[in-house]
Amino acid sequence: MIFILLQAIENESDRILLTDLYTQHQRLFLYKANMYTRNSSHAEDVLQDAMIRVIRKVDTLRGLTEAQMVAYVDRAIYSCAMTFLQKEAKTPQADEWEDALEGIQSETDVMDHLNRKELSIQLGIVLEQLAPRERNALIYKYIFEYKDSEIARILSVKPESVRMILTRARRNLKQFVMKEEQHGLQYQETNGAI
Repeated sequence: MIFILLQAIENESDRILLTDLYTQHQRLFLYKANMYTRNSSHAEDVLQDAMIRVIRKVDTLRGLTEAQMVAYVDRAIYSCAMTFLQKEAKTPQADEWEDALEGIQSETDVMDHLNRKELSIQLGIVLEQLAPRERNALIYKYIFEYKDSEIARILSVKPESVRMILTRARRNLKQFVMKEEQHGLQYQETNGAI
């Protein structure tokens, strides 16, 4: 059904972009839908709803890296799964809603949300600097929580090679982050901020 939805996209470049993204990461997206819903019988429905949301927001995806697009779809899957689980659960009482809204509207929660959003954008930028194999290994391991054996199969390498790739990727990621921090510090010093 999802491939039918993707083929219905009128703009050819959008259709190719989303079809390639879905084809390349279909297993990962279904795995996440299963994990979030805790029920494999509803996972495909949740994934379909998520892809409909993504199709509607294709303009947002165009400027993102592959890693950012995968993370964007993951968030859409999570959101659809939470909506599904909320519908499955009993409706909370009025005082429970008030407590929940009060927690969401606090200044600390808003700042925390903004900081996480900024961090995810920065992480996407840094991940883009890694070699594709290293970047994908990190995404599969830490975003999609795949086991080394699954990552090895996807990357077509031996399982022991996955550990080596991840070690190299973490080391390179750390170097990029330290370089960015150093660059930011030098920028502040030259502009008299320190």
